[in-house]
Amino acid sequence: MAKDNKVYFVVETKGNLSELNRIKNKNHKIECDKKHCKLFNVAYKEATNINNIL
Repeated sequence: MAKDNKVYFVVETKGNLSELNRIKNKNHKIECDKKHCKLFNVAYKEATNINNIL
């Protein structure tokens, strides 16, 4: 199988990074996202804008 040299970004916007200011269901989704990324050894980073990712 050939190596995949592509980079993929998955972005989901949230109003802010504070768990206290988000709906409980949204926090659960974020925790699932973190676990999914960890399972597949994919970097996960929270940010409020693109400059925090680059």
